[in-house]
Amino acid sequence: MSEYKVTATHLVDVGLWELEILGVGTTQAEGAAEVELMVRDYLDCFDMADAYTAGIAITWHPDPATVTENKHH
Repeated sequence: MSEYKVTATHLVDVGLWELEILGVGTTQAEGAAEVELMVRDYLDCFDMADAYTAGIAITWHPDPATVTENKHH
């Protein structure tokens, strides 16, 4: 089974998570709970056959338990 390595960095000034998918690209998510789904959707945009079955290894900066998230709508 393949695995994608993701670095999720909370951007305090805009309240989003920046998601750097190693070897693929960068996208963003509004909340920590949405990170894995956003990564899979991003992979699917590039027609990665394993977008919804591969493992996703996330390194968080900082730990999402320490972040107060604000939704921007």
